[in-house]
Amino acid sequence: MKEIITALYEYDIWANNRLLAKAEALSDEQLRQKFSAGYLPLLENFVHLTGASWRWYKALRQEQP
Repeated sequence: MKEIITALYEYDIWANNRLLAKAEALSDEQLRQKFSAGYLPLLENFVHLTGASWRWYKALRQEQP
């Protein structure tokens, strides 16, 4: 089980780093642009991803976020 969790955590880091590298090329306006109803701007999605990763990290360490 530990190997599976480790692999998923490493994949999460890899995928988030790829997304952030692409986001670096975007302007502030592009990051804050709302594409359509029901979809958050990219910047808000990155905030969500960061928060989710932090909560999982703290939960795995049995700590309060």
